Amino acid sequence: MELQLPEGDSVTFRAVLEALGERFGSAFRDRLFDTRGVRSHVTVIAGGKVIKDLDETLPGEDEPAVRVIIFAAAGGG
Repeated sequence: MELQLPEGDSVTFRAVLEALGERFGSAFRDRLFDTRGVRSHVTVIAGGKVIKDLDETLPGEDEPAVRVIIFAAAGGG
């Protein structure tokens, strides 16, 4: 899936998650966020690197597209 974001150097990974929440609705948003922010079991990976600070900005103009993977840990027994 491709997601169009505002152009500029200040788009953060948090903004990507929020845009996805807007696009896919409250059920999706509730799986990503709790009252404190992004849920602790949600991991964001971009460019093969785990993104620890969601306020980090996406790569600039030298990389016009970046693949972002959202991984939610699941348990079971």
